[in-house]
Amino acid sequence: MDHGEQQTRRCKIKLSNVNRAKSREITERELPAPLDSVVHAENHACNALVKSKSPKKIQQIPQTNTDEDKPDDEVLTTSEQVISFEESLQDFGDSLTPEERSQYRKKKAPKKSKNQKFKEAEDARKRDICEAIRAGDVEKLKKTLETSVGDNKDMIKVVNEKIGEDGSSLLHIASLANRIVVIEFLLDNGADVCAKNSKQQTPYTATQDKEVRDYFKKFALDNPEKFNYNKVCK
Repeated sequence: MDHGEQQTRRCKIKLSNVNRAKSREITERELPAPLDSVVHAENHACNALVKSKSPKKIQQIPQTNTDEDKPDDEVLTTSEQVISFEESLQDFGDSLTPEERSQYRKKKAPKKSKNQKFKEAEDARKRDICEAIRAGDVEKLKKTLETSVGDNKDMIKVVNEKIGEDGSSLLHIASLANRIVVIEFLLDNGADVCAKNSKQQTPYTATQDKEVRDYFKKFALDNPEKFNYNKVCK
């Protein structure tokens, strides 16, 4: 027997445990539920869970005394519990005292030079003089000028000092403010009626007030030799 005949014979051998004529058994399986019913069931379960957790829907079941003794694990009771967040939501407390807090906020100001301090003091002094003149406060003006004289300055030099931005003297400021009382005080202390500002105006020509101009004219008549009044009226 050659190799080909042996292989053909093996193919013709029938297996006893396989019945090819019998149809295969069909097992019945359950069909999957429709999608709508699954979603409806899930929504129903979620609503039931929410209702069970809502404090408004919880009803407390009173315990009743019965003749039969029931074990503790068979007794179902519900109760409402209120959780307070008052302590955890309190304002954050500041551990620093007001003094300590001011130290953190306070910033050291830069040191001022001597020239800067002197300039600020001079500006404050000139500001006080101008305020006293415009207010007609002769006493305040006198004290301020005396303080300036105390710094080794002559009163006449202080009275004729030009403190205005346009080179105006104290007499210019008093004339423009129409303060005759102040004008009288300044003239009695050596104020120069011929002094001119940057606009080449004297105290007489700087003002348009008739009463002030009449006072200067009267002063010139009473003191004809004190000043060259021809410069005043120009």
